[in-house]
Amino acid sequence: MMSPTRRLNNASTKQVSADVAKTVREIGEGDVVVINRDGRTWLVTDVAEVSVADDDTDRREKRAVRMQSHRGTEPDAATVALVLVSYPGHKEAAVHVLDAANRLEEDSVYAVDHVEILDPEPTWVVVQRAGTTDAFHLPAPVPAARGDALPACGGRPGDVDPEEYRLVSRTVITPGPQICRDCARRQRPRELETVACPDCERNIASGLFQGPRVQGVTGLRVECPESDCSFTGLVDLPTVSSDSDGGPEGGVA
Repeated sequence: MMSPTRRLNNASTKQVSADVAKTVREIGEGDVVVINRDGRTWLVTDVAEVSVADDDTDRREKRAVRMQSHRGTEPDAATVALVLVSYPGHKEAAVHVLDAANRLEEDSVYAVDHVEILDPEPTWVVVQRAGTTDAFHLPAPVPAARGDALPACGGRPGDVDPEEYRLVSRTVITPGPQICRDCARRQRPRELETVACPDCERNIASGLFQGPRVQGVTGLRVECPESDCSFTGLVDLPTVSSDSDGGPEGGVA
């Protein structure tokens, strides 16, 4: 997102598709958002919507979404406003940088091409055994299958001791803690198209891929359960896109 090629020099907003506008209108406080498939993950801290009566520009409505990336003095720390402006025949949007650790980003305005709300609905989450935290984690699938409670994001820098974390039901997390943004991004599920037997065309599997390296999954080894079919082998899968960032072992949900 924060790229000079996307910077708007002569306008404060840019016309966006109906899908982008719809997604921006669905964003609520506390949501975790990715803009333009960028490496940063944003936490929504405030949403404001006002009616606008501007006869000169035909503006009808403005929706401003205030978002924050990593806090403190980290190099990519920033606060931005994602602004959607409604006109009678179209909608325009832009990202306005309100504050940034990178001085080159300060007071910049960027175009919006894609918006994604990360909306994981975990049954179990990972929390630290001791101390207080303002975030909970998604479990890394493969360690969780072994009974280990490890954050999908890898947890704090350095060696991670599984004894530092525990699995708890999402229902016991009291209001206040937010989902870890790194976990939400790395472990967001991607839909798996129905896998069919190449010989008899029986549908065998469908579901979701989950994990940081799902792009590397190119096929599934299956054994057809159809009584009069003896196929056993590898079934190719369509390419599944994913972020390149690392983390604990991924898996298939």
